[in-house]
This record gives sequence, structure tokens and C-alpha cells, in this order.
Amino acid sequence: MNRIRNSFIVRQAGYVLLPVAFSLLVVALVAFLMNRESGMNTVQVGNQLAAEQLRLVAEAGLQHARWAADNSMCTGYTLPATGFGDHVYSATFTPTSGSPSDIIATGTLDSGMTRTMAMSEMSVYESPTTLVLQPDATGGKDTYLYMWQKSRNFGTTASLWVSNEWADSLAYSLYQFDVSAVPPTAAVTSAILELRQNTPSANGGTVGVRSITSDWIEGSKNGNNGDSNWDNRDVATPWTTAGGDYASTVESTATIASGAVGPVQWDITDLVNHWVQGTETNRGFILTPESPNTHVEFDSSDVTTPANRPKLTITYACECGKGGGSGTITYQPGATGKDVYLRGTRNYGATPYTWIDTNVPYHALYEFDLSEFVPG
Repeated sequence: MNRIRNSFIVRQAGYVLLPVAFSLLVVALVAFLMNRESGMNTVQVGNQLAAEQLRLVAEAGLQHARWAADNSMCTGYTLPATGFGDHVYSATFTPTSGSPSDIIATGTLDSGMTRTMAMSEMSVYESPTTLVLQPDATGGKDTYLYMWQKSRNFGTTASLWVSNEWADSLAYSLYQFDVSAVPPTAAVTSAILELRQNTPSANGGTVGVRSITSDWIEGSKNGNNGDSNWDNRDVATPWTTAGGDYASTVESTATIASGAVGPVQWDITDLVNHWVQGTETNRGFILTPESPNTHVEFDSSDVTTPANRPKLTITYACECGKGGGSGTITYQPGATGKDVYLRGTRNYGATPYTWIDTNVPYHALYEFDLSEFVPG
């Protein structure tokens, strides 16, 4: 199965924080065309180059507008006239807060020629959030499957193997991270897996990450028989294929040098996006050897040094006004708070208490500022 991000994620992953490099590229293109124009003498070519320059200036305005919206904390979108060499671009937004928003960008050459470019219903995102998952033995779920010792479980082993070093020596490592803290409406822009290779005598090799397709248990053994193993995904249920059920597609690979001890990283952004959006069930992933004579050993969540445990760093952003999941905000203002009680013609706005009474009667009034919430 070829894994291709849906258009929503492709679009947003590149623009949650628009790289300045794009604008620099546009500047370079405009400069190239201007220099090229100086060496040509025909009116026709000059007009074509001017039209191309104008398109690039308007495109620069459109991309700058996207960046401006994504960095405006979901409100007050604006892009006034901005110099671009000898030229100018600007943009308007409708609406100027929330998401989506329509953009109209206008590019103007120094000759006075103008061109507009529009983008309808552009999704605007909040500032990115980074979540670091690095569970201990209690919260972590990892083990490895060993063909040479098919009935043994390694759920509490501190070192997990990935190997095809010799015949019948196949070993695959299994991991699962709980990503439920990422809101299902979020776009994951980065998900980096980091494991520590811990064995100086290891051969090294190329190791791939593949999605696991069947539920499994970690087990509680340290090389003893039982629980999940090469043949079974839990105490008594066999894998569909011995050695684990996993996708044929390799999500990401990393090559480890022989004897290299230290952190190794894989980019599994696409896979985590599928888990978060619910297009694929999160059953974790399996590490498989992707080169001959591979043998590496990684620290598990059971190691005693917290910094050496498996780590998944996820960066995501939620669309403005579309919700970042549940959360709690407590409002308890001091003297700047707005409250009073009503009694006849007198005012009690500065009184350190309010009064409610059915006999007189007295009524108490309160108002909290909820303006930090985006409409919707």
C-alpha cells in the first residue's frame, strides 16, 4: 500500500509555519527574470517577462498572506502593502479571524501593472504544539520477537533486538505509543521516533519501521516462555503470520553504523497522522532488518535511565476554532474582575463581597472575559 498524505495534510504541513526560503526563492526568480530581460531587446519578450514577474510578485503576496494568517493567533489577519524589490504586494482576508478564510493577494509592478490571485477557504492553524512521549516501564509497551526462541516473551527486557544475522536468527522489535493526547482534528506536521542503540559490538545495518496490523500484548516475561512471542500475539492467539502481522510498506528507514552507540531517528509523520485522524488503527509499529547481516539492539522502556527510553516527539497544530480537544481554564480575577450587587439606588462595585437576598431583594451580577476563545 502506497502511503500518500491526503491533500489536507499536504497543504497544511507545509504552511503551518511557512518557510522564509520560499519567499527567497521567489525573489531569486524575479531577479533572474529581470537580469534576463536586460539582455533581450524585443517588446514581445519584455511583455512576457513583465507578466511573469507580475505573477511571481502576486504569488509571493499569496504565500506571505498564508504565513501571516498562520502566525496571527487566529485573529486580526492582515497584510498591508509590502515592498518586494521595486515592486509591492498586499492581501485582504475574509473573514479576518478563525478558519477558513478567503485570501485575495494583489501584486503591483513598479510600472503600475497589477494582478490578483485568490485562495478560497484556506484553513488557518493555531501555533504548533510539541508533545514528547517517553514512557517508563509502566506506561511503555514494547517487546521483541525472536525466531530462534519462538516460545519466549521479552516484554520486560531492557534491550530489544532487530536482527537477521544468521539463519533462524530473525528478531523484530515491537513498540506502541499512546497518541490520544493529540486532538483528532489536528494536523501532525512532524513525528520523530528516537531509539538508543546500546551495543558496541552490534553489526549495525538498515532498520525499517512498518505498521503493525494486529492487536498484541507486551507480556511480562524477561526471556521466559509465555505471553506474546514469535508465534503468538497474546497468550493463546497466533499471529496470522509467525513473526508478527505488519504492513508490506516501509514507513521510514535508518542506517546504523557498526558499533555505533547512541540515538537513532526515524520520521514517521505520515503514520502518526493516520493514527490521529483515525484512518488507521494505532496498533504500534515493528522494526525490521532491511539489509543483510543486520544486528542492532535498542533500549526499551524498561531501562533504568529515563533519557535512554524510546521517545516519540510529535508536533501538531489545530485549525483555528475547530477545537484542540478537552481542556480546563480557570478564571479567578482580582480587583480587575467585574462584579457588583444591586440594592436600591446605591452602587457596590468596589465592595469585597456580593449579596443575594430574597427579602429586600438583592441581586448579584458577574461577568468573565472569554474573549480568548475563538468563535466556534
